[in-house]
Amino acid sequence: MSSIVTPATRRQPAVRRGAFHRYLTLLEGLAAAPPGASTREIARRAGLSPATAHRLLHELLELGVVYDDPATGRYSVSARLWVLVEQFNKRDHLRWAALPPMQELRDRTGETVTLVTGFGRERVCILQAESRHPAHFAAALDTPDRLEAGAPGKVLLAFAPPVAREAYLDWVRSTRGEDEAARLRAVADEIRARGYQIGQAERAPEFNVISAPVLGPGGAIAALSVVGPASRWPLARAEAHLPDVQAAAAAIGRAFGGR
Repeated sequence: MSSIVTPATRRQPAVRRGAFHRYLTLLEGLAAAPPGASTREIARRAGLSPATAHRLLHELLELGVVYDDPATGRYSVSARLWVLVEQFNKRDHLRWAALPPMQELRDRTGETVTLVTGFGRERVCILQAESRHPAHFAAALDTPDRLEAGAPGKVLLAFAPPVAREAYLDWVRSTRGEDEAARLRAVADEIRARGYQIGQAERAPEFNVISAPVLGPGGAIAALSVVGPASRWPLARAEAHLPDVQAAAAAIGRAFGGR
């Protein structure tokens, strides 16, 4: 979801505690416990009841986030969790590397610059440099959406490694039908041939967007976009700034060994 932001419409995020808070508390208890900890030990360190800890551990076990020793019934963190942590570390590195080029691009264009990256079958906007205009586009950060959603998502699909792109299109075919998979393939082929995407924002047609891939050694690691109100950011003006968008994307990509 995206919107026009003005000083009067900005809100501070609410703090909510629920299932996620309990899972995180449990993982903190597991991290604080010795390797191969019992349910009771993990519950004590996490400040949870043994029954709650037992239920949560079994749910995490089904997800592959923890594993247990069948002989002792004791738990440890699985390799899958470490893989996820490493992926998020790379995402933080991407934020750090991208912010200066994004701010410079924002100042050149006057409009909001966003950075979207893929995560499995989803894509997430992880960073934005918001326009200094009082009324401007603002993306919902860290909110997952289907991979091909919007111009940035289609750029990610177009420039994904071939194996990953074909796997996603196969999934679309199995869940949404052959026609939708064929349509997405044609769109991805067109974007890849052109090298970028430009047009109206799909879910907010009052905005125009231009998006280019941030390329690493294996394909797109992110999509860099400039988004602004159509009245102030017409497509002709957006396309005139394509060299600036591509230069910023290349600067980010070089931090990851790209071009």
